[in-house]
Amino acid sequence: MAKKISASLTTTTTASEASSAASRQSALAAELREKVDTLLSALREQLHYAQRVAALAKRRAQAVAAGRLHERDLCLDLQREVLQDYFLVERERIACLAEIGLLLGSERPSRVRIAQLVLFVEPEQRDELLEVRESLRDVADCLESLRAWGGRLDHPSAGRVTLFIEPETESPSRHWLREHFDRLRRNAGSSGSADPSRPPLAESSDD
Repeated sequence: MAKKISASLTTTTTASEASSAASRQSALAAELREKVDTLLSALREQLHYAQRVAALAKRRAQAVAAGRLHERDLCLDLQREVLQDYFLVERERIACLAEIGLLLGSERPSRVRIAQLVLFVEPEQRDELLEVRESLRDVADCLESLRAWGGRLDHPSAGRVTLFIEPETESPSRHWLREHFDRLRRNAGSSGSADPSRPPLAESSDD
């Protein structure tokens, strides 16, 4: 009789532990799903700002080519404002990513990459993450092309005659934008920062 009672208690305990583990797993999955939704919201917002920056960069390059210097300066000011908004969202994204990393038990929570995160999320969220990452990469490529083209305008070779040449000394506003374009590209390279210009979780060199 004693053995039967002991076996019954063991079975009950095992079933209870299994139920408790299942409940914890379910709660963990729900929390992860919620945090990834928050992350996706931040990434979409960053993509929006990055696309605005790219549009302004294109407009600025066209203004430089046409000698419309007032329009060029206006675009620089607008780009600076948009980038400030972008990096406000960037801080939110990094904080959200760190929470997700902690939830997944990562040793470096804020450095979790999309390639790692998609292994733990549902198919719908996985597809959205990958889609946003590719869109951010497209914006990064666009900005890089415009920057390279703008560099040729700003620093023409000796054998080229140009009517409109910007000063060789980089202005403070231009220097500020160049630094932030570099940061944008780096952010698109890792999810710990989405390295909109290559923005976070858009990796420059991932799978």
